[in-house]
Amino acid sequence: MIRSLLLLTACCLTFPAHAGPSSFDFMLGNWTSETVWMQADTSTTRAAGRHHFYRAFGGQGLIDDNLQSTEDNFRYTGTTIRTWDPAESHWVCHWYDGNARKWGPAFHLRAEGQLIRGEAPGTDAHGSFVDTITFELLDRDAVSWRMVRKYKTLDTPLTIGTIDYRRVK
Repeated sequence: MIRSLLLLTACCLTFPAHAGPSSFDFMLGNWTSETVWMQADTSTTRAAGRHHFYRAFGGQGLIDDNLQSTEDNFRYTGTTIRTWDPAESHWVCHWYDGNARKWGPAFHLRAEGQLIRGEAPGTDAHGSFVDTITFELLDRDAVSWRMVRKYKTLDTPLTIGTIDYRRVK
């Protein structure tokens, strides 16, 4: 009985065994978040957020709308549109920065065991880099998001941002 309960619990707290358009279903619904984001001077900004994740494109897509407010009442909005690419078995993601009113470059995410992860190359004032973006399901009502940046000219990766999501019940 205990073994069956443990197996059932483990099955419900993991990503699907196969990658597919349902691999982000764990994020559907409403969430609050705490965000920590590194600024250009390496200081950090904290923000509290609200997020709504919903299906789109006949179940082949997922959209999340988010609104964040910092400690000094700065408000930030953005939207991510994810579409499932069955030929490549990954999500194609597009981020829209609502404050800057511009789209970021597309990046890809795929299921990797207990994680959904992807890389996004870029360039800024410090040089070329690759961001590794990771979603980790902690439990049914908690998800951790992390972006780690590795510059080609720097040995140590930098944690650029973290988001801790909590499901709204």
